Amino acid sequence: IEKALEAHHLMVENKTLSYKNQELLLKTERQEKEYIRSQLENLRKQLNPHFLFNCLNTLHAMVPEAPDARKFIQKLSAAYRYLLDHNDENIVTVADELGFVENYFYLQKVRFKNALIYDIDISEQVLSKMIPSSSGQLLVENAIKHNIATQEQPLEIFLYVEDDYLVVKNSFQHKLIPEVSTRIGQQNLKERLRYLTYKEPEFYQEGAFYYSRIPILDPKD
Repeated sequence: IEKALEAHHLMVENKTLSYKNQELLLKTERQEKEYIRSQLENLRKQLNPHFLFNCLNTLHAMVPEAPDARKFIQKLSAAYRYLLDHNDENIVTVADELGFVENYFYLQKVRFKNALIYDIDISEQVLSKMIPSSSGQLLVENAIKHNIATQEQPLEIFLYVEDDYLVVKNSFQHKLIPEVSTRIGQQNLKERLRYLTYKEPEFYQEGAFYYSRIPILDPKD
């Protein structure tokens, strides 16, 4: 009986070890697949930007007699470069973000012309502080996406700082047929801010304007 019990115990141990080995093998295989997938994704990200910048440089060289087109290409290239440079950064300086916003405004002005009016009034004391990357551009993009912008009814957008908040104020003139929106960008911004500060972003309409306010972060905190 003792020998039978020992044999049964050894059999159970062997099965347990075999099961654990299989689990370990499967886990290792999954990790290897994830690593390969990650490497391929990184390679894809490296190739696409080079391809795009090569195309932009080629296009820039093809329009020597069209200064407006050349400037548009330069601004588009600068905007895309910003996205690449700060792809892995959660926060950036206000100065860097405003540079991105300026380039984005230029691209939109080519499209909307006098139907889009904007003003940026940010003091130098704020430029070294921090905000989530691409947050200012996202708020401006939302304002343009959801509001009417025509020659007869131009869209006005103002950027300024108030009580340690970056404010994007736009004339409230919602489109009758709104553009399809996933609202992922604004929700993502809220979640990112939740990890960075106890201050809440604010979104509200007041009178003829809509306000988007996000807290500015002090790099010392």
